[in-house]
Amino acid sequence: MATSNLPTSYSRYTLQERPEAYITPTTFKYETLSLEELKSSMKDTDVLVQVDYISLDPAMRGWLRDQRSYIAPVSLGY
Repeated sequence: MATSNLPTSYSRYTLQERPEAYITPTTFKYETLSLEELKSSMKDTDVLVQVDYISLDPAMRGWLRDQRSYIAPVSLGY
């Protein structure tokens, strides 16, 4: 990974807990990581992208539950 043009820190939200009913402030975890911390947390299959806009769809609530639907649920920590 070429690092010459990359920022020195990154922010991300990860799924911290599965909501029982409504999404609460503790459902997601907000983190700021240095470039080195981020690189060490990434798997070989992960990619780093710059996000300009975020959209949330009602179907995404189903992805947070630990049950199979048309796609597998999101893992905790992602």
